[in-house]
Amino acid sequence: MDYKIKSISLILTMLIAASALFASAAIAGTSDEPEITDPSGDAVIGEFPAATPVNSADIVAAWMNDDGENLSTTIQLFAMDSDPTAPEFFFLFELLHIRVIVYEFHFTVDETACWTRATYQLSEPSPPDVPGSAYTWESSAGTANGVVDDANNTLTIIVPLEDLGVSVGDIATELYVTSAAYLLMTDLSPVAEDRAPDADFGEDYTIGGAGGVPTPEITLSCSSKSKNVAPGANVTYAMVIYNTGGTEHAVTLAYAGLPSGWTATFDGGSATATITVPAQAGSTPGYKTANLTVGAPATAAVGEAAAVNVTATYVVSSVSHSSSALLTSKVVAAGDDTPPGDDPATTMMTAPAERA
Repeated sequence: MDYKIKSISLILTMLIAASALFASAAIAGTSDEPEITDPSGDAVIGEFPAATPVNSADIVAAWMNDDGENLSTTIQLFAMDSDPTAPEFFFLFELLHIRVIVYEFHFTVDETACWTRATYQLSEPSPPDVPGSAYTWESSAGTANGVVDDANNTLTIIVPLEDLGVSVGDIATELYVTSAAYLLMTDLSPVAEDRAPDADFGEDYTIGGAGGVPTPEITLSCSSKSKNVAPGANVTYAMVIYNTGGTEHAVTLAYAGLPSGWTATFDGGSATATITVPAQAGSTPGYKTANLTVGAPATAAVGEAAAVNVTATYVVSSVSHSSSALLTSKVVAAGDDTPPGDDPATTMMTAPAERA
């Protein structure tokens, strides 16, 4: 299986066409509640070799999702197996090897029929362990990102809503997905096809509907955002990163905007920090703590102030999200700098009840 994965190149494209609209009730898409489901085992080679399953052309589910800015269309396959050639026919490898599988996700929005296309293309299989091209993504509607999840057998295209010309509140109707597998001669008819669902359409989807625009899961909090510091001294800001989501997140902390001569470091003395924040447990948010130490230059004048913007960034489905806090340090005369209003955060501290 490894050589098959290595020997493929994926081309994801996004195209738009025109058709009719029929609006109805809508639900938000997830892998647990997909808009489209389809039985497995119904994508087969029709003639030779007889009834050989084509797992990578066999669609079992598909769904849409969005975060209010980007729309995702995901196709789940029975397996990411790109070579349906049975062992007993291996001597005909060059002839029977599936070279191209085209997947299309169709939907209609505001009297416009849209579809995303993912083309799964194999490089030359001789020798079979030669790596193919890197994954590339294209879109005629604007910039698109593609995600391949081998573990879950899914292909996802992520496109900005504004590029598609759709907005929050629009309803995507007439959802269906197709696949078509071709041999070396790609101008011939497909040797295997699938449509999901087999007839009619899947459930409608509302852009930005319930579950469509997720509530931000990561929040960066600092109870004391403004502190005094003497020239040449340091001041430490204790921060808490909350997670109200159902899964843990790797969060990257970074800062920007510090004036020349000033310094800032996170725990460990680095300019950035990556922290894994646990998921919420019941009604209690998961959280981790971190410290940012800001240093004033020895030449800093009394009354001078430095503002630094700290950002916590995390990624969900290839879409970046962030939460930030603006921290201000004011220079006072030595001896007038008051002790910090909070102690440096530790992993043993209790999550503050109040979020700044």
